[in-house]
Amino acid sequence: MTTLRAEDYIQCQMTLFNVARGLDTHDPSLAATQFSEHGTWTWKGRDLHGRKSIAAALASRDPLVVTRHITSNLVCEMSGPDTINATCTVVTYKSRASDTDEPAALEQPVSILDYNDTLVREASRWLIIQRSSMRILAI
Repeated sequence: MTTLRAEDYIQCQMTLFNVARGLDTHDPSLAATQFSEHGTWTWKGRDLHGRKSIAAALASRDPLVVTRHITSNLVCEMSGPDTINATCTVVTYKSRASDTDEPAALEQPVSILDYNDTLVREASRWLIIQRSSMRILAI
């Protein structure tokens, strides 16, 4: 088996962080571009195929909902010379945006999920080719 280099781990980590950042900043394009053009995300019980489908689904999220996805416990393993299997845990906070300049109300987390990703190396980048998640704890 191929050994995972530190730079590959960091690139994988940044890919996953950028998906969360895209969700949290209502930037569907940022999240979608972390996927291979032919990537699939099993999201809310349906398979989203390709960047356009992923971006369109994420664009449908309520813009007045504030979220933060806290990603931790990342484990990456090379499964081939150009393939990484990654798992991580994501704690999701969710609230309504405030009508004022005040921050949104801090609520308890709405879920803790395990994400399972397969990433492929394309044009010197690690991109998600397959993503699924499983809710471990939920309100």
